[in-house]
Amino acid sequence: MISYRTIDLATYPRKAHLEHFMGMASPHTGLTVDVDVTDLKAFTKKEGCSLYLTFMHVVALAANSIPQFRQRIIPLPSGGYEIREYEKCPTSHTEPCGNDMYCYCTLHHDMPWKEYIQKAAEQQQKARTAGSLDEGSNSDALLFTTCLPWVHYTDCIHPTDGVFDSHPRIGWGKFEPDFRGRLMMPLTVVVHHGLVDGIQMGQFYENVQKVMNALVEGRL
Repeated sequence: MISYRTIDLATYPRKAHLEHFMGMASPHTGLTVDVDVTDLKAFTKKEGCSLYLTFMHVVALAANSIPQFRQRIIPLPSGGYEIREYEKCPTSHTEPCGNDMYCYCTLHHDMPWKEYIQKAAEQQQKARTAGSLDEGSNSDALLFTTCLPWVHYTDCIHPTDGVFDSHPRIGWGKFEPDFRGRLMMPLTVVVHHGLVDGIQMGQFYENVQKVMNALVEGRL
């Protein structure tokens, strides 16, 4: 199990905001921004590895660096809820498994990139063979990630499951050259507004660029 701490709601500074958004039928908010993946694509081509799995690592590290992206609203059997802040959050993403169907694949990211990319490729093949939608015992801690590689889109709606569903959703689409010839890719993030505000969403996109830079420069 992934370790976590329980946030004391009595002293939680966002309690009023959390209760406000928990009272809404749809407390989630999202944003789509084009990110420049030109250098990252060149890096993965040079290394002979998957851009998809590498970008998965990028967004996971960017999200894990922000405490609010590691927080989850957990309903209690006795009623009410608690907020857990997990030490780390793996990703769960979709993998094709034949007949235009998909399965789920869980990856861990608390390791150097070279170690990650080898383990990720192995886990990817295991997931495709198993073809399962089971997300394991750490499902509450997961970051849900997905890719729509056929379309360069400007907006994307992710399915959510009620007011307690606080898993961040992160997805990206097809990259295309802009007027400068730079490869731009839409990156979407959907979060529970009771936990995450625009400032943290902005930090996420800033961190995505920082992680890509560090990876390309050999600092990860």
